[in-house]
Amino acid sequence: MRKRKSHIIAVGGGKGGVGKTLTAAGLAASLAEMGLSVILIDVDLGGSNVHTLLEVEPEDDSATITRYFRVKGSLLDEILLSTDFRGLKVACGSLHNYRLVNLPYFSKLRFFNELRRKEVDCVVLDLGSGSAYTTLDFFAFSDTGILVTTVEKTAIENLYRFLRGAFLRKLRFELEKYGREIVDTVMNNPDLKQLPNPQEVISTIEHFYPQYGDRIRDFLKTVKVGIVLNMMESPSEVHIGKQMEKAVRAYLGVDAKMLGGIRYYEEVKRRMRMGEGMKSLWRISGLREDMGSIVKTLKGWMDRDG
Repeated sequence: MRKRKSHIIAVGGGKGGVGKTLTAAGLAASLAEMGLSVILIDVDLGGSNVHTLLEVEPEDDSATITRYFRVKGSLLDEILLSTDFRGLKVACGSLHNYRLVNLPYFSKLRFFNELRRKEVDCVVLDLGSGSAYTTLDFFAFSDTGILVTTVEKTAIENLYRFLRGAFLRKLRFELEKYGREIVDTVMNNPDLKQLPNPQEVISTIEHFYPQYGDRIRDFLKTVKVGIVLNMMESPSEVHIGKQMEKAVRAYLGVDAKMLGGIRYYEEVKRRMRMGEGMKSLWRISGLREDMGSIVKTLKGWMDRDG
């Protein structure tokens, strides 16, 4: 892991109900168990529930992410709560405020600037479902994006739509470094579809601005996208994740990796229905092993590039 600069991991995927929050909480807990300092932040701005899973109860919205985004001068440290997992702190999502769903650009930028200054090893963001700009930007601004899906066709379709949107947002932010003209020419090109194929955008860059072509392709190689398959019913389903890894690499030209799978556990489902939190779920040895294996692969992948 990086020193003196937190590594930001966003957990998303587009479709609701695929287990993003459980995966984000499990990754955060596993990273903390490895001796790392971790902050888990619930940025599912329209439907937060990390506080329920981690069994922490902020008094009201003044102790949640709402305060950070709504009260000028607020700091993340003011809303961080301790958890049952040593080394893991959590910032809870809004309990009652739904006006945060579409944040202004400067608020998102301030948020990430502060995250990068945090003296912790990792920050894990639990994203909401859907493809609102705020959700896409949280994924795009992160150092590593992790996509969570099941093997269901609808979940995989939503995942690819989400990834395409997040990729185009990330590419737009990178192009802005070269001036407004290239953004207008490339991203607002009337010859491209409303949500174009990423390769069409890259081809447009190389056509109109060939001097930037190699720089953009080098930038894309630094983009990291991990894939986690949730609720696997058979080990053979791992190959679906491997196929997705290859497809993302070919489609976007980024560094994609199948991080592993989380098996389906009826006991997890039962305990969650009973309202039991992560402390109880963590006693299910298989779930803990699955998360540990994913984190081991994730950490090795990140450490490989320093």
